[in-house]
Amino acid sequence: MVYSAAVWAFDWAPPYENAITSIAKTGCKGVELRIRTREELAQYYTDERVSALKAQLAQTGLALTALNVTPQGASSVDKSEREQAVRDFRRAADIAEALGAKLITVAASYPFDVEIIDEHYKPSMQVWEVKLPDNPDFAQNYEDYLDTLHQFAAVCREKGMKLAIENQPTSWARNTDAVLRLLEKLGEDNVGVTYDVANLTMVGELAEIFAYRVNKHIFNVQLADNHGLSNVHWRPGKGKNDFNALMRALADVSYDGPYCLELGDAKGAARNPAAWYEPFGDHDTLVHEHELAIAEMERVCREEGV
Repeated sequence: MVYSAAVWAFDWAPPYENAITSIAKTGCKGVELRIRTREELAQYYTDERVSALKAQLAQTGLALTALNVTPQGASSVDKSEREQAVRDFRRAADIAEALGAKLITVAASYPFDVEIIDEHYKPSMQVWEVKLPDNPDFAQNYEDYLDTLHQFAAVCREKGMKLAIENQPTSWARNTDAVLRLLEKLGEDNVGVTYDVANLTMVGELAEIFAYRVNKHIFNVQLADNHGLSNVHWRPGKGKNDFNALMRALADVSYDGPYCLELGDAKGAARNPAAWYEPFGDHDTLVHEHELAIAEMERVCREEGV
């Protein structure tokens, strides 16, 4: 197994150099970098910075298991915004290529690109609501989103890369059936799934069933545990998931890709400052949390003989 770590658990936003240095101490062999906003794409990931990041990865011995991209406007009702999302994605793919990544993972878009209130607050909110456009046409928006994803897939194909769509609560890929429908509608052989285990638990599904049903289309796994009430990402063993059953399932479907520890709510983790959290993590604490997570997963694998 190749363990990777999500850079955003260490530092929510750039610069990521310190996070990479800390991840190299965890026992992980890989890192998943992220481009979260259009501003990061333009201001942080300059050609000079990309060259420096590539050199740092080589020096630390970390592989870039995936570049995680959040394309703004990918499912907007505004065609010009969707077109801009494609241009942004192409620039992100150029960065991935320069960094040596073979996989780009994108978070599934919300319908109409609406803003969703931070799900961590859900258990304590009286009303969990979203502002939809007037008279929303969901069927058309789905087709528009499919068209955007086809263009993302074409960019990846040009560069010999794969595209993995991450299951996200309330998004166009919110659960197992939504993921399978999206893949069937796309019909692209270089498009698969980034399986976020904690995201799936939040919507009330069992981790191992997703693995069996999505099967060969899983290109990347983001490992975290969850209690099923809100979108927390704890280290494995701290929540409700049966990781023994999950690892048996992934072995049964012959998954051989990376396992990215996305410990966004582990002790010491950085969090979105827009949600009133500290954007920079406690790296020493997080290194230990990742060591504990790897030890737990290795225990599970020994028990299951995988």
